[in-house]
Amino acid sequence: MPSPLSSSPYNSRNLDYPKYSFVAFKPGTPLQASELNELQENVLMQLTHTNKFLYDIAAGDTYSTTSFLGSFNFPILTTLNEITLSLSDSNLTMNIGSSWINVPINEQYRVWTKPSNVSLTLPTTGGIVYSSYESSFIVCSSNSEDEGYIFNDNSGGADSSCGADRIKVSSSITLTSASAVQLFTIQAITESDEYLITDKLNRTRTIVL
Repeated sequence: MPSPLSSSPYNSRNLDYPKYSFVAFKPGTPLQASELNELQENVLMQLTHTNKFLYDIAAGDTYSTTSFLGSFNFPILTTLNEITLSLSDSNLTMNIGSSWINVPINEQYRVWTKPSNVSLTLPTTGGIVYSSYESSFIVCSSNSEDEGYIFNDNSGGADSSCGADRIKVSSSITLTSASAVQLFTIQAITESDEYLITDKLNRTRTIVL
């Protein structure tokens, strides 16, 4: 789905490239119109997913106040309600739907990120789902082979040089604990294909297959 300002001549690349959470303006370089539009949509995107997370809690999810206040150093999911489970042969397939993951990028700031994958295959007994994440600078480049080439669209004028850099925040869900932090657990409750999902905020959801 296109973002409100993604069409020409506004050229925001926010929803095309949601992994770039910050626009890093540099002194001495022209300001491109698309960068301002991207900045607006970044703020709106972050607020939208925060509201989605708060709505999920208000809709009946339980959480521990102690865990919530101390949750800064682990990732959280926007909603448990979009998680689906399905059985196939001897495997359990999990899909987090359109959920986003909120991760800390340092000791003061957190951002919502779209994970690079949305599904995993687990044993039928369940398991622990982890989230890995990292942030890095991507420099605006005039070289078409560089990732930062997409940041240069000359919307600061026909003679403008490369625009702002970006901070890229990447995340993925995994079953491997190495270099990752626990996101939630999936536990088989009974032999009747019933599963309990519990995240780090002690929010729970039961799914019966």
